[in-house]
Amino acid sequence: MRLSLILVAVLCCTQAQADGLRFGLLAKSTSDHNFVDAWQGCQQAAAADGNQCDLLGADGPANAHVQWVELEKALGSGEYASIAISVTASAFLARHVGSVEIPLLTFDSPFDASDQGLSEGYIGPDNYAFGKQLAELALSYRPDGGVLCIVSVGQDPNLETRVRAVRKTLAGDEPLKNMGKLNGEGGWHEHERCPRMTLGSPEQVDTQFRSILTDIQPHVIISVGHWPVVDAMLYRRIVRDIQEQLINHRIMLFVGVGQISPAYRALLDEGLVHGLVSIDFTEIGRVTYEQMKQAAAGQEIPRVTHTQKRLVYPEWLVDNRVSRPD
Repeated sequence: MRLSLILVAVLCCTQAQADGLRFGLLAKSTSDHNFVDAWQGCQQAAAADGNQCDLLGADGPANAHVQWVELEKALGSGEYASIAISVTASAFLARHVGSVEIPLLTFDSPFDASDQGLSEGYIGPDNYAFGKQLAELALSYRPDGGVLCIVSVGQDPNLETRVRAVRKTLAGDEPLKNMGKLNGEGGWHEHERCPRMTLGSPEQVDTQFRSILTDIQPHVIISVGHWPVVDAMLYRRIVRDIQEQLINHRIMLFVGVGQISPAYRALLDEGLVHGLVSIDFTEIGRVTYEQMKQAAAGQEIPRVTHTQKRLVYPEWLVDNRVSRPD
């Protein structure tokens, strides 16, 4: 209900004619509550200046082609002073963007290094550090390694960076072989049957994540995004028959999420999830607005602005190998 009401507000806001400047956040998906949180931060900051921030994009799973259509539509409207994009497929968008007459920024997910000249600045987490912290959480429980599944979606630049950081951190000083996957380095082995979700939809979570838990049963699962737990009730149904294995740490799950909701905290406190790395998307939206405003005024902005992230883990876990919050 909360998300539906917010999305109605987004549509109303988008259709309204503002007296001030208009800015846009182009999300991977407007039905992802993390991007709704980012829009709220952006709109709150914009409204304080008499300006407007719109949430752009489409609902449903992220899709680079749809994202480009939405960007082209927004650019063609001539109504925006600046737009920030959470990049899905960097190479695809880079081929289509071409010359843009307004300042273009990125948030949450930047362009690949070869395409970063297309944006004036990036605002969001240090995605390498994000993945590193997820791996450190796993190491705090299993320093000698084990069988691992890494859960990710698509080829988004921020997610690829997080996955790379997880592997390098778990490998330690050992160089990665096997096409970058862990095959004994640091004592870790990525199971060959671990699926890669293409959409991150509830349907895929229900089938593929259930398969990981019931068929593969790795020692550790690291999800670089919130897909397994974003629907906490669905997650509870999936793990119902293996709760004891989670509670007794025979299977462990570490997840990257946005805001820590009561539902996430309950999963953590009950031992059904073992550690979270959290991003404040509302802060990302607020900072992105401030930098879009500066760029639209012709002011120079930082090439990279990293926002805060924090570890959330059970109160009883005290281990000095785990990085503390920034």
